[in-house]
Amino acid sequence: MNFKTVGWMFGLLAGALLLAGACSDDGQGEGVPVDQGVAGKDGTATGKDSKAPGEDSNKPTPDKGLPNPGFTGWRDLPGKGPLAGSHSATLLKDGRVLMAGGLIYDSGTKGSAKAWLYNPANQAFNPVADMKQTRGGHQAVLLDDGKVLVMGGRDGSAYKPLAEAELFDPATKTWSKVADMPGKRSGHAAVKLASGKVLVVGGYGAGTTYYDSFIMYDPQSKTWVSPALTMKYRRSAADATLLPGGKLVISGGWGGTGSDMTQFDQLTSLEIYDTVKITLVESKGKLITKRAGHTGVVLDVGRLTLIGGYCGSGCTPPGNELYDPVKDQVVKINHQGTPP
Repeated sequence: MNFKTVGWMFGLLAGALLLAGACSDDGQGEGVPVDQGVAGKDGTATGKDSKAPGEDSNKPTPDKGLPNPGFTGWRDLPGKGPLAGSHSATLLKDGRVLMAGGLIYDSGTKGSAKAWLYNPANQAFNPVADMKQTRGGHQAVLLDDGKVLVMGGRDGSAYKPLAEAELFDPATKTWSKVADMPGKRSGHAAVKLASGKVLVVGGYGAGTTYYDSFIMYDPQSKTWVSPALTMKYRRSAADATLLPGGKLVISGGWGGTGSDMTQFDQLTSLEIYDTVKITLVESKGKLITKRAGHTGVVLDVGRLTLIGGYCGSGCTPPGNELYDPVKDQVVKINHQGTPP
């Protein structure tokens, strides 16, 4: 996940936007399509009942416990975006959002190559050229030059991941192929480092092989390398978020320490990758609720909010939790958005 130092409410909005296209793929069968939604502040827009926000039952009810009372709720946008789950959504430098690929759940799961640009200025979804590879459950990262690197994912079956990678150029609205990843990956995480390189974390490969390894893409040479470090746990659908100072927090996911998938489960462990010192250690802190497919958002105080996710069949959906890098511990967040 790209590093952003944001306020609490903006963090929730950014997390929600990312979750709309995030990989719901945990490596255990087909993912579930995720509903899309983008918050807006245009009070003249209408909802599904054709009434402007604030009229009768359409009046928003803000949560007074949150720090930002200006947020007035969610509403639908005009137009159509991607009709697929597990697509990616990437904020470009000019404020537009690139939505790419996804999985279509109709008579079996199929990957999509379609791509759109969402323009918040006119709230329009405009189709652009198709990707070179149909895919869903992939990762997309904005590079320093403004292009978007899309990598991995799967084209249909949960256990047929991809190695293909490609670049989207917003200036020409076209795609170009780059070198394949060294190995097929889906359910991985990806984050741009301060160096401009992209670090790919975990995921699963062909034959249900779960990864404890990393790979790195260099935009200058357009090549991939494999760092020597490995995680203690094999992880798919984990979150990886870069904190101020260069520490990457890798949390949860579906995985374990062995190669036998029957021993795997959603994880509570966190591992800290120091991208400056190039070290990797297990955190003393543990997630209060095991989870995979969640999202991390950095707050303006340098702490990390872990939002949502999946904790297994019959498990109560996990609430939000807060990781404090100074104390190296995790605490729950109450309904008002603050630690207890």
